[in-house]
Amino acid sequence: MRNALPKSLPENFHEDTWAATVPAIMSIGDGHIFDLGDRRLQVICIPGHTPGSVCLLDSEDRLLFTGDTIGNPTWLHLDESLPLSHFHENLKRLRSVMDDFDHFLPAHADLQALSLPKEGIDELMDGIERILEGKIVGREEKTFAGDRLRCDFGSMGHRL
Repeated sequence: MRNALPKSLPENFHEDTWAATVPAIMSIGDGHIFDLGDRRLQVICIPGHTPGSVCLLDSEDRLLFTGDTIGNPTWLHLDESLPLSHFHENLKRLRSVMDDFDHFLPAHADLQALSLPKEGIDELMDGIERILEGKIVGREEKTFAGDRLRCDFGSMGHRL
């Protein structure tokens, strides 16, 4: 938390005290269904951005909520991020549900990209394959989370 929000936390912030105020946390896994009454969201585990990254599939409204798992850009350069090859393998799991959604909604997007077409996931997978094959090399970029490489392909930009 201190790395991600260095200027937002008060000096006297203690994670143990904060954690004691959080309601009970339950473990969820692949396939877990959140029943929200008028909406059901299915958990699809896609480790990469972090080991616990998930997407939430809303089959009824044909949307995939990707959070930080897949975005524009997708951040995979954090200390806790998995190797690119692992993320690519995990993304393959989305192919089994591609017929269940039309758009995905990342957590961080500008107003023009709040909803992205599912083809962006194929672009991401193809781009990662080209990176792993050495056909694409990123350019250096400074971010608040450290200096890393940025690779642009298709409509997606990625920090690795």
